[in-house]
Amino acid sequence: MAPLSAWPLAALLLYASLPAAQALGSRAPASCSAGLSPERIKGAQRLLQGCFAMAPPILEISSRHAVLLSPTRPIEAGGGFAAEAFASLPRRLDGKTFTSSFTKFAIVGSGRDSIVGVTVGDDVCEAKGGLTDEAAADYFRDEVQQQLSSHAPELLSCVSHPEACSGKAIGVQEPLAFLGALLGPRRSLKGNVLPVVMHGGSITSGARLGDAMALLVAPGGIWEAERVLFVVSGDFSEGLDAAQAEHCDSASAELMAQGGVAQAAAYFEALRSGASMHGCAGGAGAAPRDVSPIMAAIRIAERAQLIRRRALIGHDGTGPSIDWRKSSVNPTIRGYAAVLFWENSRSVWERVAAKSLIERTPNTTSGRFLRAVAARHM
Repeated sequence: MAPLSAWPLAALLLYASLPAAQALGSRAPASCSAGLSPERIKGAQRLLQGCFAMAPPILEISSRHAVLLSPTRPIEAGGGFAAEAFASLPRRLDGKTFTSSFTKFAIVGSGRDSIVGVTVGDDVCEAKGGLTDEAAADYFRDEVQQQLSSHAPELLSCVSHPEACSGKAIGVQEPLAFLGALLGPRRSLKGNVLPVVMHGGSITSGARLGDAMALLVAPGGIWEAERVLFVVSGDFSEGLDAAQAEHCDSASAELMAQGGVAQAAAYFEALRSGASMHGCAGGAGAAPRDVSPIMAAIRIAERAQLIRRRALIGHDGTGPSIDWRKSSVNPTIRGYAAVLFWENSRSVWERVAAKSLIERTPNTTSGRFLRAVAARHM
């Protein structure tokens, strides 16, 4: 490259007018608005309505904060089975419609690349979309880093690490459709989201990110007074046959529902090293593909004392027409899980009364509405 002194004046002026990131050759963050397109939200609404119409109704959780581990593509993965987890999240009446009880949303996706660290806020979702809670992003970059010091996750940016903004990250914009559908027509996600992408595949870095995210709702945290939903995206097994995938993913989900960070770290590390654990033959495909974000989810729940847990698993075949449950050739599949972590804030009497009302209410249109309301109090 020629020295700047040799450039024509017009070229120098053009260069000076470029944004700093562009002039340095960095890449721009992704546009997350596609996740909130009308088509995506309608698709999420259809799945949610199917869950709300179930008999008996889905039991809605009650919790100030919650963590939801979701497939990276929750609408498509496993036929949309994760909708049941999203439908279980607490809601409240907003006029004549229901809306989410949560006021802030932290979404963690996966970069699936070789660099190590995290990108946050406008380095994940472009600024013009307006999704990012800028105060929360600044708090994460400054206060959280100071509090955790050497144990804080390494911060990356599109300027310092252009490869972190390659557009290959998955699991941030994909869950937005469910959140938009749950908020309803009277509320918006704009200014209420902290998007985070985790780069690299370390178990330790996942736990460290969990520590950092939990500080958002800790005493003195920027979101201490909010009701916060942490959506962490991560997929499970890949490359196993159907029977083994069912067993391994069930074992991993059960461990997440019953154990903590230490148990999960030991279990996933053993699987990745090829050891057989609880009847699951080890290997790279047996351990969750996105083990770092999954460790972050477990850590957030542990730090926030979200001790109640519920897990679902789902699977896809390698081809668009394969249904592994009906196939006689035992095809290779991909595994997913949807795991909820929460702390029930209702009293025992509220839960008992709600259960009794559900059992006594007839299966009519008005009865189904009353059941749905009662399920919110179990």
